[in-house]
Amino acid sequence: LATVAVGLLLLPQPDGAVLAIAALGLAAVGGGARWVHIGFDRSRYAALGTILGQTLAAGLLIALVRGPGDVARVPTAQLAGDSLAAILFMYWLSRRGARLPVRIDPAVIRPLLPRARSLVLSAILGLMIYNADFIFLRVLSGARAVGYYNAAYTLVTFFLNIGIAYSLSLLPSLTRLTAGGDEQHRLYHNAMAHVFAAGWPIALGGSLLASQIVGLLFGGGYARAAVPFAILIWCIPLNLLRDVPLMALMARGREHRVLQVTAWAAGLNLVLNILLIPRYATAGAAWASVITETIRMILAHTYARAEGYRLTAVGRFARAGGAGLGMVLVLWLARAWPVLALVPLGGMVYVLALWGLGGIRFRRGQIPALTV
Repeated sequence: LATVAVGLLLLPQPDGAVLAIAALGLAAVGGGARWVHIGFDRSRYAALGTILGQTLAAGLLIALVRGPGDVARVPTAQLAGDSLAAILFMYWLSRRGARLPVRIDPAVIRPLLPRARSLVLSAILGLMIYNADFIFLRVLSGARAVGYYNAAYTLVTFFLNIGIAYSLSLLPSLTRLTAGGDEQHRLYHNAMAHVFAAGWPIALGGSLLASQIVGLLFGGGYARAAVPFAILIWCIPLNLLRDVPLMALMARGREHRVLQVTAWAAGLNLVLNILLIPRYATAGAAWASVITETIRMILAHTYARAEGYRLTAVGRFARAGGAGLGMVLVLWLARAWPVLALVPLGGMVYVLALWGLGGIRFRRGQIPALTV
């Protein structure tokens, strides 16, 4: 409500109206019970509600946004999508017999506050890492550089959000298993191998085809976004490989370790932005992000090892690694093809190579299973 007032009364328009509408979306996000479904391992409901909400938002964007004058309709569409998702989450909970009275229960809240404090601070620092490069670019390199960098980051963020969804679905399973038991460690190492198998080909193929992908999605005027995109896309496997040990730490109640990882990374990111952006502009910002995520991944695994999680054997990554290199070779040989053909070609070659190396199993009537 405070942000709505500031946006409507103090800021120039239409910027203030856009901010006010976006702030109303916080109520929908805060009132959404997706985390309850995830906690009960009902990820299907969490996924379905999110998909339906985002589908509504996308449909409204396509139907209502025609030009710059429609800018306020963008957060309105997102507000509608988030509100639908929140309503569906609550409805499905009530269908399962959950009573949802609105009340403040100090006995329930008090034990959660110390753990929540670390996660909230970690989230704020994570947002600072995400936004610092945009702020430094705006100050040091101008608005145009921010536009190119934002175009590059938009493509990467799509896959990062998928990784976050996977990590959240992993958390309740890790938490339920006995701490330090064989099943928990088996799940941990399987997850590490699986996220590498997913992130590695995306980073390889995306960096190789960066200029074609940017040109296809944003047009030739955004050619300068190709270099930061080719660098930033390596944040995808780094984030995936980082989030698995972070979820393991949270499953053990080590939220303060999660905060320490993010705090060290946030400080490093500020230093890197100051050093790299003045000289290398968008490429410097991208390298600052990649180096920061590399350090976050290393720190996360360091703290996870202190909790008894061994490093995943290198051999678990060999099949996916070999399949990815084979994919790169084929894409390089076919580099004259249009990008609309290269992207599915790369995906098909990777899957077939992974199957040939024994990293994926196909069975009739079943979803393909990773065996990396």
